[in-house]
Order: sequence, then C-alpha cells, then structure tokens
Amino acid sequence: MTIYFTHPVFLWGAAALVAALWFGVRRSALDFSSARMSILAVSRTLIGLAVIFALAGLTLGLPSTRREAIFLIDASQSVDEASRQKIERFIGDVTSEDSTINVKKLYFAGRAANEVSELTADDRNATDLEGALLTAFAAADPTCVSRVALFSDGVETVGDVSHIASESVVVSTIPLAASEKPETQVSKLVLPQRVSEGESFRAQAVVRSTVATTGVVSFFQNGALISSREISVEEGENVYECDMTSNGKTKEIEVVATVETKDDTYVDNNSASGLTLTDGKPRVLAIASEPTNLRNFVAALESQDFSTEVRPIEGFPSPSWKTLTRSSFRTFRRPR
Repeated sequence: MTIYFTHPVFLWGAAALVAALWFGVRRSALDFSSARMSILAVSRTLIGLAVIFALAGLTLGLPSTRREAIFLIDASQSVDEASRQKIERFIGDVTSEDSTINVKKLYFAGRAANEVSELTADDRNATDLEGALLTAFAAADPTCVSRVALFSDGVETVGDVSHIASESVVVSTIPLAASEKPETQVSKLVLPQRVSEGESFRAQAVVRSTVATTGVVSFFQNGALISSREISVEEGENVYECDMTSNGKTKEIEVVATVETKDDTYVDNNSASGLTLTDGKPRVLAIASEPTNLRNFVAALESQDFSTEVRPIEGFPSPSWKTLTRSSFRTFRRPR
C-alpha cells in the first residue's frame, strides 16, 4: 500500500492553515470553556487539513492483481511485412492462453496510432521509439500491473529513447529483423537555428542505408540548387555537409537535402527539409578614445556588410581584462 499526492504543492499551505486556525481560536471572542475551545480548534484543524489534502490529491494505492500487456509494434518501412505477421500470431497466442490479461496494441513509426491504417506514408518513413514509449506509458491503466512489449528493429530516426524510463511500467524488447530490401533515406537535416545576414553556415544531412552503395546528394536553399555531388554510401549512418550563406533577402531560409542511390526501395524518404532564421546584419560596437581614428577600420567592416557603430570611451566603465575570456567575443565567419 502506498500513499501519494498528485499535486503536492498544496501541502505548503497546511502549516499556514493550521497556524491561522489556532491563532483564530486563541483570539476568538466566544465565551466557551477551555475544553470546548480545544474541541473547536481540533475540528477546524481537521476540516482545514481535509481541504488541503483534497486539493493536493491524496491518493491511496493498493496492490493490484490485474495484469495488462501493451504491445508496441514497429510499423515503419524498415520492418518487413513477414515480421509484422509473426508478431500478430504471437499476440494471438498470448491472448488465447490467458484471457484475464488486458491487452492493448499500438502501432508506431513517426508517431503512434491504434491501427496501422492510421499511419500515413510520411509517418512510416520514420521511427520514433521515444514518442512510442511515452504514448504507451500514457495508455497504461494505473489500476493494473502493466508491461510493455516493444517489437522493433531498433533503428531510431526521430527522438532519443536512451533517457526514457518508467518506474511503474516494465518494458520488454523483442528485436525484429530489418527488411532485406535495400533502403537509403535522409533521416535528419541539422541546421543552426539562427544566422546573421551574410553569415555562412553549414548544413549536415544524415543519410542511413542498409547496404553499401553509391549515389548523389544535393542541397537546396530556398529552392535554388547549392551543391550536388556524387557520394559513396556506407552501410549504416553517413553524414554529408554543405556550406551555405545567408543572403538577407528573406527572414527564413529553407534548406532541403536529397539523396539518390542505385540501391533503394522507397523514394518517399529520400529528402529532408528545415528552416533557419535570419537575424539581420552582424553588428560591431567599436569603442575608442579618438573615434575618428577608426575610419579605415569601420570602412573595412562595412565593406564586408557589418553594421558598425563607433562610440567614445567616455562614459564606459574601465574593463577588467583579466575577467574577459574568449567567450566574451563573437566571431563571424564570412564567405570567402
């Protein structure tokens, strides 16, 4: 048996309430005997504590003999149909042997759903183990002893399952064989969140492949082709990079990475896109005792599209150079 509170923050009001009630009884103008005053104080305290415990969500947990099995089935394209049919037969055998177990089935790929038919083609191009487990934990009946059976090939393309854990739900993993068909996909596109106007930045495309092959990787910026080159793709994860430059014409930069290989089964997962925001021109604040002496310096910066402001040193506090570190300055990479 366990006792816990769903909203324990309200317990902070218990001490203050008890003190206020006792103070009120002490200062009360009622002409009661000391015994009746004590009974009044205890009654008010119990009523106040009952209100506090109700707000805090006092819950009594009792041992349960009810059992629940949640079958979490990988429905992504990396798992072949033969493996999924074996899973369905296995679940049928389990439920026929013990009809007292409450059974739930969830299918997942890029997201989780109650039926495979609810997953779109785009959903099945990805595998989100983290999101699937969180959905299973949320679907678990708190009045049952729940266990999650995860059927997957373990190839995660979205999220990070390594830090997912549950104290109340046991998770068992059943590895599945990946599809034997050759498959290549762009699983992720890594971009900086923000860049300054005219600043160069690097896009990274993460390409996963089940076989070693060759192909072409291409990068597009706002619909314009920036780079296209032949690549050798190794089995597993490959990373390809492309340097780009913010032109300042738009506040949002859309980057698309595509891959084409000789050995591929599904083409719907051969691209990934992302957005990077433009903050405007990089700015430089120059401080000098004689601002006019910085004319050439300012002209050189402005020729490289830096927004420059020069101020006299008067009015600025004296810097403590010992406390300045490299992180105190921001360096902009300029296109060559």
